[in-house]
Amino acid sequence: MFVGSKPTMGVAVLSRLKPSCSPTPPCGSSARALYDKAHSHGNLGFGQHCDLTYQQAFQRHPQYCEWILSRTSTEPKFQPFQAYIRERSATCDGQCSGNGIPETPVLCSTVSDASRGFTCSEVVFLAIQQARLTRTVATPDKLLVRELALASVEMMSEFQGHQLSLIASSFAVLCPTDLNLWEELAAAIADNMASFQPTQLSIAVWSFAKVGFQKPRLFEALAHASALQIRSFGRRQIAMLLANFAESGFQDAKLFDAGSIAVLADIDRFSTPDLVSIARAFSRVGRNEARLFKGLSLAMASRVSVFTPQQLSSVAWSFANVRIQDSDLLQAISNETILKIKYFSAHGLSCTAWAFARTTGDITIMYEAITTESILKISGFSSQGLANMAWSFASVRRHHQAL
Repeated sequence: MFVGSKPTMGVAVLSRLKPSCSPTPPCGSSARALYDKAHSHGNLGFGQHCDLTYQQAFQRHPQYCEWILSRTSTEPKFQPFQAYIRERSATCDGQCSGNGIPETPVLCSTVSDASRGFTCSEVVFLAIQQARLTRTVATPDKLLVRELALASVEMMSEFQGHQLSLIASSFAVLCPTDLNLWEELAAAIADNMASFQPTQLSIAVWSFAKVGFQKPRLFEALAHASALQIRSFGRRQIAMLLANFAESGFQDAKLFDAGSIAVLADIDRFSTPDLVSIARAFSRVGRNEARLFKGLSLAMASRVSVFTPQQLSSVAWSFANVRIQDSDLLQAISNETILKIKYFSAHGLSCTAWAFARTTGDITIMYEAITTESILKISGFSSQGLANMAWSFASVRRHHQAL
């Protein structure tokens, strides 16, 4: 549920966002200072200079920076650094800023007219940086995040397709309740959807699902665009897309039909995590497709020994939820569960017990292992987990006084 009123872009906000043409930001420009701080202290995280900060890589390796700019702009891992290079290289008079990078048309180009404040690439970069802080002990700057949201609404029509997907994923973490922002994002993405690549479509679906944005027409459009392109999706992209649509709660029959065909056509080459994710996605939307689940079972059979406890419980739950009983796969999962039982979480134990009680009506082989481990971890069970355990043991007519 969204809360909040429609924001307006005032002169004061625009003045805070206005970047300086000087290599050194003027005193008192807090938004610009935060921008430079974020750029200076962010590590690349990829390539031969992965341990360097953006600033260090920019100053020490000009040829590497030129190579980065030559890469396709739709590769997510390069985009923040590409934006940084462009903004550090560009000045108001179009000349080199004097930081060691030779003047070239690419380096001195900007992504958008900066008359409203930060350029589009700066907004994207800062939003990504602030979103990343949520995965650390640091806290995003609330004022800067608010200014970025306001700037994004004002500049929404100027963003390119790949930038819109990055903004959506960042603001899904930073501003999940800003209704006006998400309405504007939805409209912009709908207008630019024809230019979206597979990864961008998947990211957009994830972002709107995460914030609970319930607009069937948007998801219908995303599903239609995805179904048309699904043959060009990579295996990982297919798994991500289906999982994200399942998370959204929106089931599009044509998309999942196309997804099923695409998965079966290359099923042996999907990674184990992706197979698990696909099984869960189809199960969550109630798609009981015997041919697909049989294909998944055969592809998983030789890999069960390398399943993590979470994957074991997830696959068992996925098959049970749509009432598909595959004896060979369940037996393999049962055997592996016994070997890895001490590594199961309370949630994993309850899901596994529920799955076997629902599909086979018998958990005899795992009974003692699950019981012993559940007693040790009983304090970690949620109320739903406890209810599932009680139902599972009652269903198979098992009683254990201590448990």
